[in-house]
Amino acid sequence: MNPILFYDGTCGLCHGAVLFVLKRDGEGAFRFAPLQGETLIEQVPEETRAALPDSLVLREPDGRLFMRSSAVVVMLKRLGPFWRVVGALLWIIPRPLRNLGYD
Repeated sequence: MNPILFYDGTCGLCHGAVLFVLKRDGEGAFRFAPLQGETLIEQVPEETRAALPDSLVLREPDGRLFMRSSAVVVMLKRLGPFWRVVGALLWIIPRPLRNLGYD
């Protein structure tokens, strides 16, 4: 099973993130689905869905969810050596600061 990047279908930043991943995901590791779609309903319990932000949400194959800047970092770590280093460096930054930059 592949990670799924859920995105807000009305968000320009989210659309840009999907295009960024598509361009760099040569192995086709990611799947994509809008937050407003059926895949989210099928993959994420209702009580969890209610608390999700209108932002990027990455669902790992084991069911873990990463949101906002954490989703970006985990996504980068899967895109190859250069992006893995960028993701690791971003992960060092505390999440509140990363999310501030994300917002």
